[in-house]
Amino acid sequence: MDIRQLREKGLYYTQIGEELGIDPRVAARYCGDAPPAESRSKSPGILEDHKEFIVARMAEGVSNAVVMLRKLRERGYEGSVSTVRAFMAPLRAQHRNYPVMRYETGPGEQMQVDWGEFGKIVHDGKVRRLHCFVATLGYSRYMYAEFTVSESLVTLVDCHKNAFEYLGGYTKNILYDNMPTIVQISSSGEKIINPKFNDLAVMLGFTARFCRIRRPETKGKVESGVKYVRYNFWQGVRFRNLDHLNEQMKRWLMLEANARIHGTTHRMPSEMLCEEDLIPLIETVSFIIAADPRRKVGKDCLVSYDSSKYSVPWQYANREVSVIDSGAQVRIFCGGELVAEHRMAPEKHSVIMSPEHYKGIPRARRQDILGGKQIMVDNFDEVQQRSLKEYDDFEGGEF
Repeated sequence: MDIRQLREKGLYYTQIGEELGIDPRVAARYCGDAPPAESRSKSPGILEDHKEFIVARMAEGVSNAVVMLRKLRERGYEGSVSTVRAFMAPLRAQHRNYPVMRYETGPGEQMQVDWGEFGKIVHDGKVRRLHCFVATLGYSRYMYAEFTVSESLVTLVDCHKNAFEYLGGYTKNILYDNMPTIVQISSSGEKIINPKFNDLAVMLGFTARFCRIRRPETKGKVESGVKYVRYNFWQGVRFRNLDHLNEQMKRWLMLEANARIHGTTHRMPSEMLCEEDLIPLIETVSFIIAADPRRKVGKDCLVSYDSSKYSVPWQYANREVSVIDSGAQVRIFCGGELVAEHRMAPEKHSVIMSPEHYKGIPRARRQDILGGKQIMVDNFDEVQQRSLKEYDDFEGGEF
């Protein structure tokens, strides 16, 4: 007699088991009455409480597992970066890729330079676009970066000077994307280099090279550098102003960017820097580039620029000068010599005058020069309206 027949007679599975010498649970399963096997409860993984956070941060653009790990540590995560990386891998957007041959350069051969856009910042009371200049040495991957509020030619040259000083020199070749400030593409596809920038390259002795059009991946090292700044330094950074932001950048470059084990070289950029055969920067080299046509100083020692006026020492009245705008400052040169430096006027139609520029003026010229004009001190914290009599009374007639 089989199990079902015994069951139909009203026997319990225990009795059926005794009758047939089998486990009662086997009899129950045979008849289809056994409860479903209890699945072993799977304990939640170490990442379980953080998955929603990771998905949200990835939606905001955080795709670097090391950066994500740093943020998870703040939430109490104690697992490894490999667990984070494994979870993030299938969530990353799939990009269309095509093969590109890696081009490695020897020590001192090449530096790559590019700009990155980082939103906007309030600077000197104005909303300005925030840019990041990044320079990467091709051999060691040692990098320099700084934030600016301009991509002008003058700012670009200033950034080169700062980079060369930071790196301890420069390479024989510098590779650029096709920046409109230094290269223009003609209708025939010919690249026309800005003559002022070309003069600087010739003077310093480096060759400016440019990426193939629409193939910025040929400049991969610095492209990676810009992304590294964006996804490692930039995310979560807090700053009071541009200077504070750049202070944090210098610290990050020293303690992290140039102190990490690079994924390609498997060495620290800071260790490889000493192997770079860089061209030393000569202290006497001038980085002056006149972005504007020459301008004539008025008899009142003021020069017009961008709808405002700026003072120069009275000895330069009626002479020709060059005005350099770096985005944050206005610098005035005469014969290659820096004669005046001011912060950019906070608004148009301002008259920015430094009291130092008017010391020692002959009495015969005071009326022409001072004429009751308003003086705005460089730090913009004080605006003074002084009469000629006040200047006469200051230090016995000279100020």
